[in-house]
Amino acid sequence: APDSPALRHKLGTALGMSGDAVGAVREFEEVVRRWPDYAKGQYSLGVVLASSGRHQEAVVRFTAAARSDPADAQAHLQLAETQRVLSRFTDAVGPYERALALDPRLAPAHFGHAMALVGARRYRDALNGLNRATALFPGQGAFPHAAARLLAAAPEDGVRDGRRALTLLHS
Repeated sequence: APDSPALRHKLGTALGMSGDAVGAVREFEEVVRRWPDYAKGQYSLGVVLASSGRHQEAVVRFTAAARSDPADAQAHLQLAETQRVLSRFTDAVGPYERALALDPRLAPAHFGHAMALVGARRYRDALNGLNRATALFPGQGAFPHAAARLLAAAPEDGVRDGRRALTLLHS
């Protein structure tokens, strides 16, 4: 079935899982060349590129994947994460919000969204997001810990609250 993007994609996945990153990239590049709207191919190529530090190229692939399949929360999440790695905090906020709208159970999206807001200097919004995530995921200490750090060190007087930070750390 030479005209099946799904089979070529599976071949790329198998190559990647067996440790042949070069072969995986070759197959995923062929998929996106022949079927540019095949979201899984764009996404997988983005994952391989990002994991090898080729973040600029990964952004292009995750953007294409999210455009081809707007309901794919993971494509939006990976686009946001890659934008954040590149310190494009403002650019990361929207894709995080789209990922969360599609799947509010994505704890990494909540955390990344808050960190992107901090990077964009939207400290109050970041704190609000961390507080919501703490309520949604009570067993995950990363959220109250990040909120405490923000409360302790925010450069914005209206957000900084050392006492509340200590309370969060000791609860």
